[in-house]
Amino acid sequence: MRSPLVVLSLVLSLLPFLGAAAGAQDVLNEYVIYPGPDGRFYDRGNLGTSEGEVLQGYHKSTLAGLGDDGTAARIERIVTPIADFRNNTQETYDVVVRGGTDAAGPDLSVAPLGEVIGLNTPLLTNGNRTAWYLTARLAAPIAIPRNDFFTVGLRFEAEPTWPADGNAVMVSPMTTHKSGPQQEDQAWNVVGDASNGNANGATVSHPAGMVSYHMRVGTSQPVFQLGVDDVGTLRFGYGGMFPDPGFTTLAALVQHRSAAATGQGTAFVFASTPMLPFPLQIPGLANSMWINPSILVPVGSFPLAAADGIGTRTLFPVPLVAPGTALGFQAVTTDGTGFWFTNAQDCRM
Repeated sequence: MRSPLVVLSLVLSLLPFLGAAAGAQDVLNEYVIYPGPDGRFYDRGNLGTSEGEVLQGYHKSTLAGLGDDGTAARIERIVTPIADFRNNTQETYDVVVRGGTDAAGPDLSVAPLGEVIGLNTPLLTNGNRTAWYLTARLAAPIAIPRNDFFTVGLRFEAEPTWPADGNAVMVSPMTTHKSGPQQEDQAWNVVGDASNGNANGATVSHPAGMVSYHMRVGTSQPVFQLGVDDVGTLRFGYGGMFPDPGFTTLAALVQHRSAAATGQGTAFVFASTPMLPFPLQIPGLANSMWINPSILVPVGSFPLAAADGIGTRTLFPVPLVAPGTALGFQAVTTDGTGFWFTNAQDCRM
């Protein structure tokens, strides 16, 4: 089903290639698997000159409850850095959200969960490589699974002259995530035309290098992410899901932007056993609990900034558990008027 697009905004209009800054803040919270700016580059993965899709996976093994309001989960905005390798030849692309499984990736035999069709990069005149942050604000939210696999990404046209011209997305290599050898490959490519139930035989694969694609998923529900402390640099990517054994400190990032209106926002982070396969509803707390309430360990609390409702990143030691052990983490937020659960995230040691 196609989701109507209200507006495609060019944030800061023109951004230098490989350099970008976010635009104005609003009330939506964002989840993005992004360890930081160092090492990033733009690429099309396995597409090369072919048409296809470049997708970031949000796997059931490490994430539950993103955008969950207690009854359903929804995406309300998608933001991505996109590059045109020759800006005087305008490119067309689509935004696409698909379901599937952790093991097999996006399911091409069924229609996407949502898509926005026929978007264009800006047309300039100097012929340089140029990148923008492009924002798809959705008039109708896209429903996603509450605790199952989904992907978010872009569909590109074929580009026979690539890499002289064509669209590409921002990529972060595994080395910048500071993740360990237990990391799952969560980026996906669809090579070929996957329309009409994949009647044309498009193929699904992982891009090389266990990378991540920069896809910022916006939701009105509070957002929680785990990261790692890399000698003072906090990285909120795969390292928070699969920390390198050499890192001893985890970090937490919480967003509840509506708490900025009261100036009384606080986040409380808890650890438990791995995420539950089903949600729990707790009286007095909005949204869903995805970790075991009978085994809860408080690991930190911190204020949410009055300016934007984003929580101060706090640090706590990596739990001393055996390799292969998974722990579940979730936060509760308050703005002084009520309490909300964020999404949950598993950390696999």
